[in-house]
Amino acid sequence: MNLSTTILKKYKTLVKIFQNMESVLIAYSGGVDSSLLLKVGTDTLKGKCIGIIGVSPSLASNEYLQALDQANTIGANLQKIETNEISNSLYVQNNKDRCYFCKSELFGEMIKKTNNLNVNFIVEGSNFDDRDDYRPGMKAANEMKVRSPLVEAKLRKSEIRELAKYLGLISWNKPSQPCLSSRVAYGVKISENILGKINQAENYLKKLNFEIVRVRYFEDHVSVEVGENEVSRLLNPEIQNNVSSEFNTIGFNNIIFDPDGYQSGKLNKIHIAS
Repeated sequence: MNLSTTILKKYKTLVKIFQNMESVLIAYSGGVDSSLLLKVGTDTLKGKCIGIIGVSPSLASNEYLQALDQANTIGANLQKIETNEISNSLYVQNNKDRCYFCKSELFGEMIKKTNNLNVNFIVEGSNFDDRDDYRPGMKAANEMKVRSPLVEAKLRKSEIRELAKYLGLISWNKPSQPCLSSRVAYGVKISENILGKINQAENYLKKLNFEIVRVRYFEDHVSVEVGENEVSRLLNPEIQNNVSSEFNTIGFNNIIFDPDGYQSGKLNKIHIAS
């Protein structure tokens, strides 16, 4: 596989960015964006690149395990920190700026680590396309002087996937997987109990071999989304009965199966429309 001239140029720019930073902490989640950063950072800076994964009730259990596997494959130095955003009442209120408080908590804990590890920069995985989406976490990054090398290198999502595939990352085609709190409708308070139920429900759907899953939580119901090419199987009466039965056991009783399928940022669109 050969990279296009454009992507190769951006790749070289990304490597140069890491060389100039000399030492970094990378906010790592296991998604393709942060995995690419961890791969290029590790290849470029060796032991002066440290990945940091924040563990909290909003991190899906299977996502955590996959992130560990990816970091191990890269050969990265990965450290875990416990984050406590759920103790922040402004985060729990779950207004449209919820991600701001989550990222502020994560970056704040990472800043503390830089003092002990003698690291020059903290970086995170926003990409060039993210500038067009509603992402309050980027505001936290800007305020706390956290750098976004993929934005600096002007790498778009499609280019990141192509580059990740070229570099042999197993996550190169992994669907985007934001935190579990992103499933909770704005204005509905976040709790460990709700997040735990969402985690169980989505794990069940994945056991049924649905690749893309979202269980969106509203006050009076949950909405189940799967990938567009998987909707017909979700709408099969036998599958619906099995899902409903399992969800009832988990504690979800009013279940809607979304016939439109998964759409990125759907809760953002619902909020803006209202």
